[in-house]
Amino acid sequence: TKKEQADMGKLKKSVRGLVVVHPMTALGREMGLQEMTGFSKTAF
Repeated sequence: TKKEQADMGKLKKSVRGLVVVHPMTALGREMGLQEMTGFSKTAF
């Protein structure tokens, strides 16, 4: 949704180096993800 996308944008800006992994991508499928997730080198 638009709200989710806006939140993702804020999250990416607030957490530098954040990698968002979407289950529809090859990486997401490789990791066997069922939902959208993300990880970052730095602590949140």
